[in-house]
Amino acid sequence: DVDPMCLVRGFCARNWSDRGRQRVIGVLPAEGVVYFEQIHQEEFAMPTFRRLSAEEVAAMRARRRGSVDLGEYSEFLRTLDVGEGGEVVLGGADQKRTVKRRLTRAAREMEKDVRYRRSEGNIIRFEVRSLEGS
Repeated sequence: DVDPMCLVRGFCARNWSDRGRQRVIGVLPAEGVVYFEQIHQEEFAMPTFRRLSAEEVAAMRARRRGSVDLGEYSEFLRTLDVGEGGEVVLGGADQKRTVKRRLTRAAREMEKDVRYRRSEGNIIRFEVRSLEGS
């Protein structure tokens, strides 16, 4: 005696304890029927861990540090004195968060800081401040 919904939805059992690695996808309490779907083995696989060599760690650090040229950001910040402000209009592929991070890095390299002001849309407004008096 097989419930037609069992055939449509996949696996079906009237007793949960004998279903092993399956996930409940529906229950009809009045009929005492539980619907299951098979869980694939890879969903139970544990992650694989391994120790990186010193060379691999050094390569990761090198990629991260020199990956972006901050020249354009630094060049613009050099034209601004402490207390002055600037504005950046983002290009199509730029994200506010990324440009702010790059501006902050460039400013710190010049011993300056930037304080961002609220702005709408694709515009970033900021004030240049001294690093110690942020």
